[in-house]
Amino acid sequence: MPERKQDCRLPREGRLPAALYPGVFDLKQSFPGRYVVLCLGRGADAPRPQLGISTSRRTLPTAVARNRARRLMREAFRTRQHTLLPGVRIILVARRRIMEDGTLETVSRDFHILCQRAGILSGTTNEHE
Repeated sequence: MPERKQDCRLPREGRLPAALYPGVFDLKQSFPGRYVVLCLGRGADAPRPQLGISTSRRTLPTAVARNRARRLMREAFRTRQHTLLPGVRIILVARRRIMEDGTLETVSRDFHILCQRAGILSGTTNEHE
């Protein structure tokens, strides 16, 4: 039987409850990227990174566009969650450009660059504490 790779599923504990969104937005710590804006919060009680997603009707007018943007952002986080510091709370806000030329590869790269700028990759120094 082949050896299983690291589990990269997004479990329930990896989702940020909607009640905690205002606390993350109130910190006003955001990092704009080409496809998404990364809003950063801290949750010392969380053993793993948590993700929240925001897509607005004004930015993405159709439900199809909003759902696709959510899938792209969730997958970008899911595949890179093991590289993030535990206890960080992230809200990804979709930008209009995600529907114009956003692919999984480009959104994932954008997310990784934003995580580097925010200093939340494990093994990097974190100047935002």
